[in-house]
Amino acid sequence: MIRRPACWPLRSLIMGDCARREFRDCLEVLAEQTVLQYASGTSCAAIGEEEPDLIVLLASRPGEYSHDFVESLRQQAPLARMIGLLGTWCEGEMRTGRPWPAVPRLYWHQGANWLKRELALLALGSAGALSLPLTATEEERLPQFSNAGKEQPGTQIEIFSRSPAMAEMLAEACQALGYGVCRRLGSGGAARAGIVAGIWEETLSSPAELARIAADDPGIPWIAVVGFPRLEDVLQLQAAGVAGILSKPLLLDDLRIALAPLATS
Repeated sequence: MIRRPACWPLRSLIMGDCARREFRDCLEVLAEQTVLQYASGTSCAAIGEEEPDLIVLLASRPGEYSHDFVESLRQQAPLARMIGLLGTWCEGEMRTGRPWPAVPRLYWHQGANWLKRELALLALGSAGALSLPLTATEEERLPQFSNAGKEQPGTQIEIFSRSPAMAEMLAEACQALGYGVCRRLGSGGAARAGIVAGIWEETLSSPAELARIAADDPGIPWIAVVGFPRLEDVLQLQAAGVAGILSKPLLLDDLRIALAPLATS
């Protein structure tokens, strides 16, 4: 049974430093789809009398929230769903730290697409990661993709990667989503007709090369696929003109979410 919130939209309690640039995209999604309440510090009193539907811990560094604090939040708001949004300095915590048990963990560069998908599922009353029991594993929280094979007539995605293996993988992913694909070999030429979006992959490539390719046809939006980007990497790619950034390992459903508004615009 999917628990619907007592009122709609959802009520979100955001704990942590909301001013950090790396969390901005995730907070924008939450602001669009939930009613936000902010709290600084580590006080359970922030929950108040009305229990939130979603508690979001913004972790700028490892150890910012103790296990005892997370457990106290859970006891005070037992029906609230809880997630952790992790900053750049938390990337090695799964190997060297003590991550919180039973709390889905999202890096800042993964969070926006994850939230879009999960909040949409909740709005429809469908099962998603936020509806799973606390004992669910990371593998069980992965999205169950169900739209493979749905054709997107008249839409083609242009792919640029210096790695033949990555180019083939991205082509297969786009085809699974129903898009046609074509390969771009470099800058200096106009894009083919019928292209609705492009995917640039970082292996052996540079943001400067992406900027030159994007300048060949400024009407085509580009998505960058990169491995564990730092904030400065994201800012550099945005300066090069990308419309969106996806991190590796790439989930097919994240690619679907990123391409959908570009292919229909």
